[in-house]
Amino acid sequence: MVANQLDGFTAIKLVVVRGTARIKSISFLPHNHGTCTCSFDPATDNLSDSRIKTEVQEVTGAQSLDILSKIPTVTYTRTDTGERRLGHIADVVEEAVADLGVSNVTGATNYAPGDLPYGEFKTLDYARLVPLLVSAVNTLNARVLELEKPSN
Repeated sequence: MVANQLDGFTAIKLVVVRGTARIKSISFLPHNHGTCTCSFDPATDNLSDSRIKTEVQEVTGAQSLDILSKIPTVTYTRTDTGERRLGHIADVVEEAVADLGVSNVTGATNYAPGDLPYGEFKTLDYARLVPLLVSAVNTLNARVLELEKPSN
């Protein structure tokens, strides 16, 4: 744990390990009116060793392409920040991956982002979509190679 004095307040930075995914750090900055700002810095790597995985089932390229075709890429304005962004909608992704039986692509967090009321908001772990992209690209690459073969 690291504590730093910042403008008369103490900023506490904790380095935490939770489950199989590492949390790099969480920073808390207490305010003078009894509240606290918390920022979360997730680790960029996750445990992926075969020794900690059971019931491994391949997601086919066809499955990946089907799922990805159900996830539109959108631009939107965040109501809490007013920022214009590019991305996906967690609710739509959650529905698209439902048949895989996984629960680590979307999640929920209980907080009040920006000016939104306190409550539960869905989150999206964009990095968890990468395996679908790899599978889809491999499938499309195989199709391209087949199409590029000289005809006899």
